[in-house]
Amino acid sequence: MRIGAYLTDKLLRKLGVEAEQLARLCEGWSRAVDAPLRDHALPIGYQNGTLIIHTTAAVWASKIRHQHKALRERLRRQAGLEALVELRIRVRPPQTLSQPRRSKGKRPPQRFSRKTAALIRGVARDIDDPTLRAAMERLADNGSRRH
Repeated sequence: MRIGAYLTDKLLRKLGVEAEQLARLCEGWSRAVDAPLRDHALPIGYQNGTLIIHTTAAVWASKIRHQHKALRERLRRQAGLEALVELRIRVRPPQTLSQPRRSKGKRPPQRFSRKTAALIRGVARDIDDPTLRAAMERLADNGSRRH
């Protein structure tokens, strides 16, 4: 069964409303918060007067806590945040702040010990398929090379 079968009109409307609210929240955050803090902290939700903010590191969470009163007052001037009472800050690694988990560059090759390379060569000797045997021998040669 396709996922669309589980997405009712009511659920889709609710998700749409929540996405719009989050977009407005992020826009207000961008207007009220100066760089570099704005680049290292992201509002992720607002409910019952509490704004939940994720930061990339503890230092940014500390900055928000230090500027709590002034920041709260600036945020209250943004549409939808007039009733803001509390800032709840959580430290999250950068990959959870809408950034890719892996770099787009090539990963460095993994190296292994000479003992492991010898084991792979031993296995390769017992392989009848010449293509697979050659691949195993290349693996043993390349994987054990030191920089």
